[in-house]
Amino acid sequence: MTDLAAGERPSGEELFDRLEAFAAETPDEVGIRLWTDLRGTIVELSRARILELAQRGAAAYRARGLGSGDRVLIDLPTSEALLAALLGAFHAGVWPACVAPLSHRAGAAAEAEWGALVERLQPALIVSLEELPAVELPLMAASELLEADPAGCGARVPAAEMKYVQFSSGSTGTPKALVLGMEGIVHNILGMLHAIPLGREDRLVSWLPCYHDMGLFGTVLLSLVGRLTLSLMDPALFARNPLVWLRQVHEARGTATVAPPSAYKAMLEFQKRRPVPDLDLSDCRVWLCGAEQVTPELERSFAEGLADARAQVDRLYPVYGMSEITLAATMPPSARPPRVETVDGLGWVSVGSPLIGQRMRVVDEAGEGLPDRCLGRDLLASPCPYRPRRDRGAPTPRRGGGLGTRAPRLP
Repeated sequence: MTDLAAGERPSGEELFDRLEAFAAETPDEVGIRLWTDLRGTIVELSRARILELAQRGAAAYRARGLGSGDRVLIDLPTSEALLAALLGAFHAGVWPACVAPLSHRAGAAAEAEWGALVERLQPALIVSLEELPAVELPLMAASELLEADPAGCGARVPAAEMKYVQFSSGSTGTPKALVLGMEGIVHNILGMLHAIPLGREDRLVSWLPCYHDMGLFGTVLLSLVGRLTLSLMDPALFARNPLVWLRQVHEARGTATVAPPSAYKAMLEFQKRRPVPDLDLSDCRVWLCGAEQVTPELERSFAEGLADARAQVDRLYPVYGMSEITLAATMPPSARPPRVETVDGLGWVSVGSPLIGQRMRVVDEAGEGLPDRCLGRDLLASPCPYRPRRDRGAPTPRRGGGLGTRAPRLP
């Protein structure tokens, strides 16, 4: 694991510096294990194959005449094609945005939401497995990415031209399109690797979607930058059977995994009703939990529900993040058991301290600092800048020196 000193700002080129170095040093080392079905069929991707996928994707975009600043919308399930589409876009300077595949959605409302994302992004083309209704834009098939000649990838663009467009807050309002630079992405990833910590000997397990920041930055890109081995499946498989997540951790001898509280609750409920026999989860020392509030009740349910599976039951780590800073804002110390604070008779699970290089304070509505154990707004200063975009791809400037949240409400 590469450590991150206070105030250090890594080069955004480190993603490809690392991909190329790992492919040269250990070309046959497995970087990603793709679970393709509920039976546990696995496709292993070596370090050399991952770099090749990036080069094939870049070659496919360049053959279509795309380059720096062109936007593409990626409508693909978790697969080799998605990795080629995403990493190839970074290589060529194309700005990718991953969205939930339309095939995973249902109803007119879902189609309307999907169409709104297309309208907001104004992509040059859409990468998809299928023909899409009412879309008058060029389409690129997954096969075009995988069959492109990697020799046509050209030179990778400078780091400053590598961007990702993250759709944010779609569940609570009109999605915002946040343009995230590679320098900020890598900085946040190194901060996570430093805080947990994770390194080359770790085996990360995930079913999280790559169109969500926790799945993309917190698992896929984190594993590539940190040289972890990632066991990865499409979220549709988890939705069909939440217990396949535990099978993943067991069979991969996973040392770390991550999911939102709602997924933990679903998994624990299924395990209570239909327990998977002979599970050994003892290698997993980090169960990260974020995206929603983590309650003391979930901590207790986790400890009780997985005790018979030899899980380290004090290893559920609540984390806090925002898309606007790429992903993670705070994490608890890895060696500390969960901490619950009681304020006004309510239990609150600690989400730790700001990642290295970030600062946070809690203020009232007037912007004045508050003492401990008071409700207020978080103000977060981060070295991971973003540029928001508005309708039809028109850029808008970011204002202010920090990011603020709304004051929480008592239940």
